[in-house]
Amino acid sequence: MPITEKDIINVLKIEQRPLKAKQIASILRTDTGTEVTRADVNRLVYSMQTRGLVIVDENHFWKLSGGARYSSPESDSGTRGYEKEKPKPTYYDLLQVAPRALPQVIERAYKALVSIYHPDRAPAEHRAEFEEQMKLINMAYEVLSDRHKRKEYDEKLGIH
Repeated sequence: MPITEKDIINVLKIEQRPLKAKQIASILRTDTGTEVTRADVNRLVYSMQTRGLVIVDENHFWKLSGGARYSSPESDSGTRGYEKEKPKPTYYDLLQVAPRALPQVIERAYKALVSIYHPDRAPAEHRAEFEEQMKLINMAYEVLSDRHKRKEYDEKLGIH
């Protein structure tokens, strides 16, 4: 049985401390008795991060964000039309780095995300999602890895 976001949220709620993906995988392996890898956890937590459910610090420890609550699709009783539109993530959000990140940090983050979201590593049913995520990651890296493009992008965002 594959792990779900709810499983990760429950682990983070029970532990009540930031955890690395490896630690989350170990706890889930013990709790569920199924094989859970760090890559499985990373795929879910990075997806959860883009929706604001979890936060990662500079040491790659994951914790629940302030308003993280699990809501299943079944409990979404038609409220979607009234939800506020989320702001489009910045390239910094996509690569999960700070706006002041050094080029080496940006490159490391890019390589880590490529190792997680490369379409060749995706199960067949998720290949399209991984391809779309990789397009966004590549686009972000293309801009943030080029000094001139990054400067223009920062000016557009109002970051000086």
